[in-house]
Amino acid sequence: MDFGSHFTYAHDAQEHISFPLGGLGAGCLGLSGRGRLVDWEIFNRPNKGSTHGFSHFLLRAEKDGKIVDSRILNGPIDRNRSGDMTGERFSSFGFGVKREYLAGLPHFRECVFRGFYPAAEIDFIDLDFPGFVTMRALSPFVPGDTRTTALPVAMFEIAVRNTTEEALDFTLFGTLASDPNCPQQARVVSRDGAGKTLFFDPNPEAQSDDMAHGALALSMLDGDVSHQHYWYRGHWFDALQKYWNAVTTPGALPDRQYDGALVAGKGGSVNDRDHGTLASRMRVDPGETRKFRLAINWRYPNFERYWDSNIRTAPNDGSVPDRWTLQHSVWWPTIDAAVDQTVSDWSPMWQQTRKFAEVLRQTDLPDPVLDAISSTISTLKSPTVTLFKDSVFYGFEGSHMQEGCCEGSCTHVWNYQQALPFLFPDLAQSLVATDFEFLQDPDTGGLAFRTPLPLGAVRNLDRAAVDGHYGTVLRVLREAKVTGDDSWLRDNWQQVKAAIGFAWHPDNNDKWDPEKTGIITGRQHHTLDMELFGPNSWLTSYYLAALKAGVEMAQMVGDTEAAQDFAAIFDRGKAWADSNLFNGRYYGQKLDLNDKALLLQYTDTNHPIMADNDADHTAADGPAPVRAVTADAIYWNEEAGEIKYQIGEGMVIDQVTGCWLGALCGVSEVFDPRQVSASLNATFAESFRADLRQTANPCRVYAVDGEGGTLICSWPEGTHRPDIPLPYSQETQGGYEYAFGGALLMAGELRKGVQVFEAIRGRYRGWNRNPWNEVECGSNYARAMASYAALPLMSGFDYDLGKGRMGFAPKVDCCGRFQSFWALGGAWGQVRVEEGMLRLSVFGGGLRLRELTFDGNADQATLCVNADAIAVTSRTADALRFDDVQLRTGDELVVSDLGPRKGATIAIDTLSATPGNCGC
Repeated sequence: MDFGSHFTYAHDAQEHISFPLGGLGAGCLGLSGRGRLVDWEIFNRPNKGSTHGFSHFLLRAEKDGKIVDSRILNGPIDRNRSGDMTGERFSSFGFGVKREYLAGLPHFRECVFRGFYPAAEIDFIDLDFPGFVTMRALSPFVPGDTRTTALPVAMFEIAVRNTTEEALDFTLFGTLASDPNCPQQARVVSRDGAGKTLFFDPNPEAQSDDMAHGALALSMLDGDVSHQHYWYRGHWFDALQKYWNAVTTPGALPDRQYDGALVAGKGGSVNDRDHGTLASRMRVDPGETRKFRLAINWRYPNFERYWDSNIRTAPNDGSVPDRWTLQHSVWWPTIDAAVDQTVSDWSPMWQQTRKFAEVLRQTDLPDPVLDAISSTISTLKSPTVTLFKDSVFYGFEGSHMQEGCCEGSCTHVWNYQQALPFLFPDLAQSLVATDFEFLQDPDTGGLAFRTPLPLGAVRNLDRAAVDGHYGTVLRVLREAKVTGDDSWLRDNWQQVKAAIGFAWHPDNNDKWDPEKTGIITGRQHHTLDMELFGPNSWLTSYYLAALKAGVEMAQMVGDTEAAQDFAAIFDRGKAWADSNLFNGRYYGQKLDLNDKALLLQYTDTNHPIMADNDADHTAADGPAPVRAVTADAIYWNEEAGEIKYQIGEGMVIDQVTGCWLGALCGVSEVFDPRQVSASLNATFAESFRADLRQTANPCRVYAVDGEGGTLICSWPEGTHRPDIPLPYSQETQGGYEYAFGGALLMAGELRKGVQVFEAIRGRYRGWNRNPWNEVECGSNYARAMASYAALPLMSGFDYDLGKGRMGFAPKVDCCGRFQSFWALGGAWGQVRVEEGMLRLSVFGGGLRLRELTFDGNADQATLCVNADAIAVTSRTADALRFDDVQLRTGDELVVSDLGPRKGATIAIDTLSATPGNCGC
């Protein structure tokens, strides 16, 4: 695979890398930029900065029964040489490099890391070592195949080329540590054909529903494999010393057995844990390259709410247990089952994952855009995501060091991400179905914005957030179009309809739109964690997009009355917004900041920010008692005589985000497109900074020292900036920025949109931050997957599988050609568009089509599948219609004799400061 220079990390750029390897909803471990196994987050919660004992890989060379060289498959140390700033006494700062990093053992002098998610490679380089070594690593990631992608495994392929003039015996050692929180016993199983697996199984008497209950496994698939059940159990540094003695002694690895699991406090291994090792030996001739395959599997089946909830809920009646089974433990009921699939399906999983990475990498988009798309989808393999039994998708916003951050699949965060519906549409459907099942007030239709656990036992009592609420309505339409399945919509139309109508429901105490004006005017909670008051384009754009989506959905289910009602409200709102919220340069908020009386009409008894909780109350006492307070208690700035936390005359980065999200769901022209374009350009001119060094930021700092980004909100010269402005105004947060950059792409401002992406990814170049961990409110932040929207927007992707429609109208090209990855309805592949031809290849899954759209002229176009002609039943200037065609894996659909393209395209190499992806 050709990673290219943009995705190659050398020297200092390796410092912060942790490349996640694991299962979707099943946890991960990290591969550092220099080959260490770090961030062991396989125990159903985050575990940043962790190691797992002395788990590692080591390579030894022998000749004629004598050791030539032995060294750890690590590059130079990439950690603080005085020790970590956190840790136990006598093993943290001031005590030298952490022993678990193995920096004290011989390792490689340098290395080069290449990564394009989901595939990574490391070249280990040392002239003193008699071979050239490349480690390739991945975990299965196959679009549309949730089960395969959820397999809890990290897979490695280590290629060794003998650079000497004599045959050498190379032995790869793999060491895995046991889990000290779950006493485990070692077991070694020889596999059919070749290879062995080292298991760490729970003690037989361990309770299967215990949170610490779990199992680990290390497999080697090739060569002559010897094993050692246990490292030496001793004191001080005995275990590692005895291991080093073994790996520097020629021949097979001697076995060692102990009875029973290690008892805490009785052994000398790191953190009182055992280690076991497998060793695979191969003869490698001069100039020959041979490959070792090995994998680490895990199975931790139990999940619980281990954190203090920030959701106000009704009391739990105890009918639902407080621990849940994870889906991966249903698909693989034992650790043996997970290992068996890893071994038996190694080749297809490896090849399909590499194929996905290659097709995405070959997409003709600028490297910073591809970087953003590929890197942020790694969030799906992080502890931010959990997959419960029955494939119920659940996500935090991000991850703290040791726990999830901001629980509940927060709607106004997860609305931004666009990767899930295209890559794993079944999980996107699960997410929206969960919202309606567990968040909706059956009386008003309002949707709270965080899903409380246990599912079904408690109900969220918090109010709705406008962006979360109406973004969820939009997702219903998107998921129906992505999958071609509108059955969920039909079965739940009354709930969706009630959600749209919540704006004017008489019991909506926030009074969003009681008169059906099409404009949100009341108190409006939102993703910036406070309330807006009065009309503003940002939250009204969500409302109008949802109304327009509601028209289409009502037509789909045959509810003519609702369609007419929603259309009339939309028309009123759009006309008023375009005339009153656009100030001639950008969209904003209409509000008298000095009108305290506006706040007095809102009284709250249960909002977590505005509630006046009893300080003596504890979580064990149940829901905290509150007393009613009016909004001015939080939102009135007495000193300045202003309402706090408002936009006022400012330009917020999200002022037309509802238009962006609507466009991605097939809803166009929420606002006047010319005004949207003007507003986006004005915001770019005012809020985008190539260098934020001189921008004062009292909030959280995500960009420093010459890094660039787009501010959450800014106030142009000559406008009034509130004394206490919108929260986070001076921050740069990647998820919002990707949505803004995507909106620029939507409006045809490709160069500016790419600049926005480029500035964000400039903050994640390895030397400054981890390229595979975009942060906002914690690590692995979900909103950053808004970056995926650039792919459909720049490829001009058109879809509605309910109508059997799919199409492309690329906005960029590479010397007259455009090729791109695509995914839809569980299928995926590549499209190639060039003069007079469109070629659609299916590499996984399948889908049924009866209409193809494109940028061109269909007057003389012909259609074939796998060289067999397909009759065209009708044609328009930019579409062909035909009888249903079922495309399956390996099929290719070709449209020939297309007329000249009508739309303008831009060469990708002209779009950014870094070279594009064009190889011409």
